[in-house]
Amino acid sequence: MTVGSRTIRGVIREREEAEKIYENARRRGYVASIMTQDRPNIFTQAVANIEPGKEIDIDINYYHCLPYRDGAFEFTFPMVVGPRFNPPATTMAGTGVGVIAYGNQPGASGQQVELSYLRPSQRSGSEISMSVDINAGVSIESLESPSHAITVEHDKASPTLARVKIAQSDTIPNKDFVLRYRVAGSATKSAMMVQQDKGGGFFSMLLVPPSDLSYIE
Repeated sequence: MTVGSRTIRGVIREREEAEKIYENARRRGYVASIMTQDRPNIFTQAVANIEPGKEIDIDINYYHCLPYRDGAFEFTFPMVVGPRFNPPATTMAGTGVGVIAYGNQPGASGQQVELSYLRPSQRSGSEISMSVDINAGVSIESLESPSHAITVEHDKASPTLARVKIAQSDTIPNKDFVLRYRVAGSATKSAMMVQQDKGGGFFSMLLVPPSDLSYIE
């Protein structure tokens, strides 16, 4: 978290310990930030004691594997946290994920985490911009987004690189962003990707079968 000219770097702690550290810092008047995991795909972010007029930047780094289906990789970026199934034990204990209408008093659902939803006649007061840099390792055959209107910039120097942006006409964050880039072509493709860091050198071999396998018996 960057507040003005000051940067605070987070560390991973057990939830109970992290909440104690955050609450102690908040009570003492320190600028503080905490991100907690409520479900495997739901995280909440809180900040405290931000000085008036200061700009705040929250940087989150995470890693995950892209599924490969029908000759294409798929990248999904969550923009909306929708209603979730709550096991009876979590609902009764107040540790479930509650859903309330926008404008209702917080805590109305009686759950630890609450999601507010908009009526069909309402829209979010915020917008989102996104830029995705793709290094596929092998040549990219096609790019598409079934969820959003996008603009695509192909790298003239390499067919393996591309930049995708959400179009300005589709910036309302009311659905998850999905991007598919197809790499399977008429022949088998291969690539070697290498990485060097303080821990040593690493490599990954990528083999992409052709899109048409009808000739294989």
